[in-house]
Amino acid sequence: EVKDFMETKIIEATDGAKNWGEWSRPEQLAYAAGFFDGEGSVSIASPNKASGSSYSLIADIGQANPAPLVWMKTLWGGSLVAKKPNATRRASYSLHLTCRLAARFLQDILPYLLIKREQAILGIEFQRHKRNLGGAGLSTEARAQESEVKHRMWELNGRYGKHANQVHRGEPSI
Repeated sequence: EVKDFMETKIIEATDGAKNWGEWSRPEQLAYAAGFFDGEGSVSIASPNKASGSSYSLIADIGQANPAPLVWMKTLWGGSLVAKKPNATRRASYSLHLTCRLAARFLQDILPYLLIKREQAILGIEFQRHKRNLGGAGLSTEARAQESEVKHRMWELNGRYGKHANQVHRGEPSI
């Protein structure tokens, strides 16, 4: 039942997304940037210790209407996720881009970003750094650097609140 619901909504959204294909590339990038500034987020995910993975760049965009997300997925890839409505929440959708896909998306829309520009720059630099180092078998120092970038992203996203500098430096928060 959930799968049928998701497929129906995504098919409906695909039909609505066709009009965006008529825009010029700068129009597409400007729209995607504005949409991302309002509905998106940039983060650095912690490694999965069980699998030995390293930190990962993530760009997420959430929306109640899947059409713009389907359109962006056709341009940049990623995973489209649907959440079925329940008694307290309407249906919602998110486009999830990771690592190189996220960096390419952020690089493309960077000239048009206003709100999330610093996060995008940090994410792009983070991914460029990862490409140069490789993922598996990172040194302790490299992992510490990645952790620092994650904490800087938290600061930019307001995750630490008003005591961001104290928490980041390991000082007790008040």
